Amino acid sequence: MEDLDRRLRDTDRRVRDLDSRFDDLETDHQALSRKFGYTEDLDYELRAIRDEISEYDDKIDKVEEELGDRIGDTEQAINRLTQHVRLLDGQIKISQGVPEADLDTFTRDQRALARTMAQGWSARSQLLGDHERFTHQVRVRHHRETEAKHRQARAAVVESVGAFTASRYGTSGHSEATTRLRTAIADERRLRQDLTRQIPGAKESAKALADDASTRASQQPTMSAGDRAEKRLTLALRSRLADA
Repeated sequence: MEDLDRRLRDTDRRVRDLDSRFDDLETDHQALSRKFGYTEDLDYELRAIRDEISEYDDKIDKVEEELGDRIGDTEQAINRLTQHVRLLDGQIKISQGVPEADLDTFTRDQRALARTMAQGWSARSQLLGDHERFTHQVRVRHHRETEAKHRQARAAVVESVGAFTASRYGTSGHSEATTRLRTAIADERRLRQDLTRQIPGAKESAKALADDASTRASQQPTMSAGDRAEKRLTLALRSRLADA
């Protein structure tokens, strides 16, 4: 599971690096446009590459979401299996000649520890798993990054409109301004569509993270008490079995 998380983080980092490198290419392209004028074919190629990057980014989000669901189910299954193993371990010890403990002889303190331990387990089960939390964090971060890029794209449109209206028709400056405006409008439209597509998932993830943080804070005393109770109860039971 840790290896899977590492691979997902590496993939996410590589896509972000690719996106950053593409931003550099767009900057270089704008410089070429100012220098040579007509570069519409290159505009088309750059937009196509940008669309492919966005498509791969969306696919990664979907894969992470699907894996998060599967890993969440796996974590629950592991927890159930852990409980079964503990029960089997107790049965094996009994079958090997260890006297079966009489529950009626448990002390009041031990019963209290067992209740506290169970409450801690119940509180911890309400939290997001590590992979679920990571998936939600990635989704929220992607949305924030897209928001920032969209703001930049809108500013670029405003700037391009100003340059276009100030240019004189038929001049190289007007042709360059037209190309820049067309590119800026296409980028703004694409990012706006990305935002629209990301908003539902980002809101859901932000709420899940906020709820998890609130639950974690409110349940932390119960979980800590449960951990301490489990250690004390385990030591008590081991001591009791050793004395049997």
